[in-house]
Amino acid sequence: MPIPVPVRRLLISAAVFCLAAFMPLFGANAAPLDAQAVLSSPTQVTQGETFQVSLRIDARTNSIDTVRIFGSFDIQALRMVGYALDGAFSSQSPGSGIFPSSGSFSIGGYTVDGGHTGNIRFATLTFQAKKDGVASVNILSNSKAYSAGTAINIASTEQKIKVSALLVDKIVPPDEQGPSLSISSVTHPDQNVWYNKRDISIAWVVNGGSARENYLSMNATPISEPKEAVTGQEMTLKADGDGIWYVHVLSVVESGEKLQGHYRVMVDTSAPEQLLPVLEQDLVSTNVPNAIRLGAIDQLSGLERYEIRIDDQLYTVTSTPFILPALEPGLHEITVTAVDRAGNSTTRSTTLTILPTEDGISIKKKIDLIPAWSIVLLIALWLLYFIIRPRTAKRGPQQLSVVRRQGAKRRKGHK
Repeated sequence: MPIPVPVRRLLISAAVFCLAAFMPLFGANAAPLDAQAVLSSPTQVTQGETFQVSLRIDARTNSIDTVRIFGSFDIQALRMVGYALDGAFSSQSPGSGIFPSSGSFSIGGYTVDGGHTGNIRFATLTFQAKKDGVASVNILSNSKAYSAGTAINIASTEQKIKVSALLVDKIVPPDEQGPSLSISSVTHPDQNVWYNKRDISIAWVVNGGSARENYLSMNATPISEPKEAVTGQEMTLKADGDGIWYVHVLSVVESGEKLQGHYRVMVDTSAPEQLLPVLEQDLVSTNVPNAIRLGAIDQLSGLERYEIRIDDQLYTVTSTPFILPALEPGLHEITVTAVDRAGNSTTRSTTLTILPTEDGISIKKKIDLIPAWSIVLLIALWLLYFIIRPRTAKRGPQQLSVVRRQGAKRRKGHK
């Protein structure tokens, strides 16, 4: 039996409606395309040269707002000097840093300006070539991008750089039996650590000999020969500003041999900027989960941690958001301190009001929540009911029958 045309049209319309309603759900569950890390650098550098590697993120069709990069480099051939976020992701996430002993790095960045698509500038990595050969910089497969909380894989990639040796006539031939130069600093003892001091104490000694002449300089170049003669083997220098500096020492021993050394100093005296603690809810009941989101920018040494003090309790975290503990009803002060890797800090405060749970709200408080106009309206309706009700309630059955008979007589008289 054929389906009637009206019924067929109704079924087609229903099918189209169902498809239109449920297609967004299928689209929402579709896995996002992997993003791609893109590295670019010089293909060839010279031993001792400092060079930069540009890191971009190809977001494909994704709209990303947060990136976490895990990478590695050849520690035999390269030294990672530093990195800087640039482009869209200008806010650095806690936990970012360089780990020289393992030849690895982790860089996290985010933006508060909404998601970004396409080929996006993310960071610039700075390396120094240590040894000739072929070195590599790698972005690892556990790197992630995020789009409104949804994780997106970042495909691994590798960049190879050829390191050429210095010309023989520019290298002082090593003599394992001869004297050597050692440089140290009591104010900046670790060359891989950031310090918040610009006054730098430098000392050097000639192992296996003595120096008849000493030369010293400090600049931003990793390899440089000092020209300024100094007296003694201990000096205090002052950095002109924040950044990575290199102290260069040249000692001439009695035999006339020149011993040269270089010492790296990393200085950051600037506190983190744009610290903004944001509560997900600043007025909430005790039984409702709550969190605080944290954001700060530190372009030089990078953020190391956040210290969150709620009343008298201190919490130390390296990621955000931070889930707040259960708090008693009342007003609470939350103080957040952002600390960078050099020990500089910035502090901001906010307040949180905790309301009692539903069981703890008194009847009086519940009544107080009723709008005054609704109470007035209820009273007015109640009075109106009692004004009108007596006029109709006093008429019993007999009175109603009399009224009906009188009405009937009037109708007959009119006829």
